[in-house]
Amino acid sequence: MAALYLGVLLLIQCGLLNAAEPQSSQNLNCPALAGVPGTPGHNGVPGRDGRDGKDGAIGPKGEKGEPGMDVQGPPGKAGPPGPQGVRGHPGSDTMSLKSEIQQLTAKMTMMEKASGFNTFRRVGQKYYTYDGLLDSFDQGIKFCKAACGTIVLPKDDAEIQGLLRLSVASGLSGKKVFIGVTDRKREGQF
Repeated sequence: MAALYLGVLLLIQCGLLNAAEPQSSQNLNCPALAGVPGTPGHNGVPGRDGRDGKDGAIGPKGEKGEPGMDVQGPPGKAGPPGPQGVRGHPGSDTMSLKSEIQQLTAKMTMMEKASGFNTFRRVGQKYYTYDGLLDSFDQGIKFCKAACGTIVLPKDDAEIQGLLRLSVASGLSGKKVFIGVTDRKREGQF
C-alpha cells in the first residue's frame, strides 16, 4: 500500500512540475548543468510606467519661419462697447422715406383687395370693383365693409367714366346700381 501512495505522489509531483514549466517544441531535453546558462525564457508582461522627470531648461529661440498664406484668421474676442454717441436730429429724408413706405404699403394693400374681385378698374387713387352681388342697399354696405371698402361715390368726371367702363365690362350697363349717397337722415336731401 505504501508503494501505491508513493507512485501516486510521484505522478502528482511530475504532473505539477510539468504544469509549472512551459513546454516548447525546441526545448524538450533535460535542464543544463549548474553554472551553465540555459536557454532564454519568455518575456513577461510589461511593467508600470515610471514617473516623469523634472523639466529641463528652456532652449534658445528658433529661427524665424517663412511667412504664411494671405488668409485672414478667425475673429478675435469682441472688445468692450464704446461710449454712446450724441443723438442726431431726424432728417427730412428719414421722415419722407417712412411716409413713402406707408403710402406704398397702403397702395399694395388696396391692390391686393381689388385683385380679389372678378372685375376691377383703377381710377386715380381708387379701385372700383364688382363681384356679381345683386342685393339691397343695406346688404351692399355690409358686403363692402366686410371687404374693407365702401360703396362707390364718384367725385369727378374721371371717376364717373371709370365707373361706367366697369359697369359695361361687368354687364351692368342696363341695370341700376347703388352709389354711396342716401336720403335716410332727411327725405329728399342727399
